[in-house]
Amino acid sequence: MRALKPVVLACLATPALAQDGVKGAEEPAIAPGQGSRFEGFLHSELIGRWTGGDQDFDQTNFFSVDWSDARRPWLKAHVSARFAIDLDGHEANSVFNGLSDIHDQAVDFKLYDAYVDIGAPQGAGVARIGRQLEYEAPVVVHYDGLAFRTHPTGSVEFTAGVYGGIPVRLYEGGGETRSLFGVFAEERPWQGGRARVDWMHVENGDLADSGNGILALGLWQVFEHGWAAEGQYSCLEDQDRDLRLRAQWTSPDAGFSASASYFQLFETQDALPAEIDPYTAILMALYPYRQYGLTLTSELGEHAELDLAADVRRVTDDSDVGEFNRDWERYRGTVVFRRVLSSNFDLSLFDDVWDGDDRDASSWGVDLVYDTQQQWRFSTGTYYSLYKYDMLSVSERDDVRTWYGRADWKLSSKLSFELSYDYEDDDQDQYNCLRGGVLWHF
Repeated sequence: MRALKPVVLACLATPALAQDGVKGAEEPAIAPGQGSRFEGFLHSELIGRWTGGDQDFDQTNFFSVDWSDARRPWLKAHVSARFAIDLDGHEANSVFNGLSDIHDQAVDFKLYDAYVDIGAPQGAGVARIGRQLEYEAPVVVHYDGLAFRTHPTGSVEFTAGVYGGIPVRLYEGGGETRSLFGVFAEERPWQGGRARVDWMHVENGDLADSGNGILALGLWQVFEHGWAAEGQYSCLEDQDRDLRLRAQWTSPDAGFSASASYFQLFETQDALPAEIDPYTAILMALYPYRQYGLTLTSELGEHAELDLAADVRRVTDDSDVGEFNRDWERYRGTVVFRRVLSSNFDLSLFDDVWDGDDRDASSWGVDLVYDTQQQWRFSTGTYYSLYKYDMLSVSERDDVRTWYGRADWKLSSKLSFELSYDYEDDDQDQYNCLRGGVLWHF
């Protein structure tokens, strides 16, 4: 990484950048308050959870900071991280153990992002050095390394880039050899259109034949009269991987919107590096399937809105149907009533119906919100989950009915407090979760 930095600086050098490195060069005059600047937020939270004979108390902090300097517009930096403390000590068999407890430590620190951007607006492009996420790659990847992206040029706003480094796995050790490399190019070939091509290669030393190249093609188009469409295709090595299609229409005057989607997985996904598919190591092979979706949203007068949605999934080969790969249909409906009872109340009613090969389920829910439009906001309600994933304990529970209450107090534009309570009832037990937190923007 140190060897790359001089190269990047040389490629992106501009007169302003070169002058800044000259000994004795004068700093440009700046107005008060336009020098070095830090912006970001800190979210700190106390969490208490308990059930039958088990309990857990944690304190978590998540912060994100961006740095810039008006005197050096070619240089920016960003850091985000999470810091958690197990206040009542680690218990090996606790039902609340999760990802933060896998190393049996009372203190858990995770660095999500830590990078520097180098590049002037009038230069060739921007280089990013450090820990970062590549969101528009064929699959989202988290890595320590270097990325470079050119500025849009020409009438088609052509942009190209390259990235590479060592994949980050926050909850695993670094024993095996891992690396990734990718390139991309995109442009706007005609009015309202955007086209993009990506190629990424991942090496993972703990898998046989671990070289994996994935190619992705994408096309997005915005039409007149509220229409938009997109299509994305990817292939893994020389085999088709998946296809995504989506179309949307919005009519602001009529208060109506509709979208339709289609997804197809062409080939079985198995024994892949976690950077390409993080789930196969846990859920085993994922077999080919097709999924269709339709969503409709409509205003019902001045104070009401209706949302309807349907999803259908079909496994391509009946012999591949299994625990994590099934045929099913899901239907959802939500009605939102605004300013009921008084101008401060909103009421939402929703229903969710699952129709599977060997299991059918129907659920209902309600959400009532009271918002003073100034400092206070309260909400309460209930919802049902056929399958509910707990991010704190990294577990999945079936047939869960949740009741909740929330309170938010906005003390100022930069400081707010929150308090919430959740009660969950499933076939096995009942769970309680009490949270209290503060959010500070600076």
